[in-house]
Amino acid sequence: MDAALLLIAGNETCPQPQTSEHLAAIEIMKLEHIIILQNKVDLMREEAASAHYDSIKKFIRGTVADNSPVIPISAQLKFNIDAINEALVTKIPVPMRNFQDDPHMIVIRSFDVNKPGSEIEELQGGVAGGSILTGILKLGDEIEIRPGIVSKDDKGAIQCKPIFSRVVSLFAENNSLKFAVPGGLIGVGTRIDPTLCRADRLVGFVLGLKGKLPKIYTEIEVNYFLLRRLLGVKTADGKQAKVAKLAKNEVLMVNIGSTATGAKVVAVKHDAAKLQLTSPACTEIGEKVAMSRRIEKHWRLIGWYVLIPVSTRLCNGILTMIKGLPSRPVPPPSRNPLKRVAKLMHELFFSTAKANDETCLTMAGVFWGSVGVLHSVVLHRRSTAMKSVKVRLWLLSCFYFEMNVTNDTLCSAHLVVSSSWSLWLP
Repeated sequence: MDAALLLIAGNETCPQPQTSEHLAAIEIMKLEHIIILQNKVDLMREEAASAHYDSIKKFIRGTVADNSPVIPISAQLKFNIDAINEALVTKIPVPMRNFQDDPHMIVIRSFDVNKPGSEIEELQGGVAGGSILTGILKLGDEIEIRPGIVSKDDKGAIQCKPIFSRVVSLFAENNSLKFAVPGGLIGVGTRIDPTLCRADRLVGFVLGLKGKLPKIYTEIEVNYFLLRRLLGVKTADGKQAKVAKLAKNEVLMVNIGSTATGAKVVAVKHDAAKLQLTSPACTEIGEKVAMSRRIEKHWRLIGWYVLIPVSTRLCNGILTMIKGLPSRPVPPPSRNPLKRVAKLMHELFFSTAKANDETCLTMAGVFWGSVGVLHSVVLHRRSTAMKSVKVRLWLLSCFYFEMNVTNDTLCSAHLVVSSSWSLWLP
């Protein structure tokens, strides 16, 4: 999001629970450009409108929207719409767009444009509408939509079959385009079966070039952050209720992109949790996702989480395991006949990492991971000092994060090799 319009009804007290949740969502997204709209002023007297304006200013005091302009409007009568347009132009700078990466579009609408009784020759493919986040989408591009067609096998496991098609038309409002860039809403005409796009059936899906989209998840591990107070819910003494910690087996609602799906808490420890999604979702590592809990027959925002990559979970697990090992002086290094071989393998790993060769990295990770685990067990049984090993592993793990290797397999192989190298050579 580039900015936010916070709409507040003038004929209701401020803040309403939904208004508090929206402001909290704005703060979670760290948006700096906000315009507040005081709607339905045509239903209010001047004194009431002025008092309501004061309540809005009191509500946003000390928040990210503290210095945001408040514009009185009547959406029904289209009153003061020109003031909104002026604020959009003058208060919100033109954002920088990313045209270099592969196109990535979140679908927020999908529909069948064919009219009942159309002839076969006149039938058109389904249309997906949404916003392009990055990249440029062109006519004729071969595209993929994930998660796609979701089904279950004989054992009840969820299976996802992505939808492949080609861009046959691009529209912005009533304007036909040859290519589309980030910003605004875009309609993408495809060759997909119209029944798959009818009645917003593609909402929550992700559209992009074939083979260039993020992974599909049915179970995720996250770092979560809870709000201090429950928005819109008060206790008997009139104070805002506190947000309870996540509990195992409870069901939450998560908003991933433009989709809302259920998530069962499989495991929770400190600020980390494992969630099992009701329906699969296509998302990226590091994306912020809102969490809601059902309270008094309403879903209330309780916090957000960030998806953790597999390599980060592996790093945290190894470091936690190493912390439990004894700390005693390390004996002088012995003459190891495999030391030269190990050094050559280590150099080979870094040259392979630069070449981004996933197959070699995977083989090296499996080999040295096995050697490192066995050697660490031997050292631990001999009560050998692990203090320097802890330091060396920590430094190598930090170096691993500096390599900017985004592929999960490369990251995992690198960490396994680094840790086994630390354990193998004193």
